[in-house]
Amino acid sequence: MSSPLKIALGVGCGILLAIGALVVGCTLLLGYGANKVQEQEAAKAQHVTVKVDAFREEGDWFQVDGTVTNTADSPVTFVKVNVDFVTSSGTVVDSDWTYAIDSNPLQPGASRKFSVQQRSTPGVETARVRLLTE
Repeated sequence: MSSPLKIALGVGCGILLAIGALVVGCTLLLGYGANKVQEQEAAKAQHVTVKVDAFREEGDWFQVDGTVTNTADSPVTFVKVNVDFVTSSGTVVDSDWTYAIDSNPLQPGASRKFSVQQRSTPGVETARVRLLTE
């Protein structure tokens, strides 16, 4: 093999190795960041309680009203609540979510109301709420 060809192949291999290392490094960093966010969300969920205050059908819509309470020692933000619409046999036929707590912090010990509206579905008897941690 001639010397210029060896140099070109060496440079090409070096570039490919550098790109591969960059991709692997970024993937590891993004995975680490995603795990940290999941850990933070799970910790937040341990310090927020949620309950349904009312479930009713109004015309073609279901209305679910609920309350979240911050049981932590510090303010919480961006807490999502999932609402499942459930038949009498326990089958979930529809679901929706909302931010029960948005960017406006909920202080320790405080509660905040939320509501979710969803087009009514035949057979739904009740609504079940839970905090989303993802």
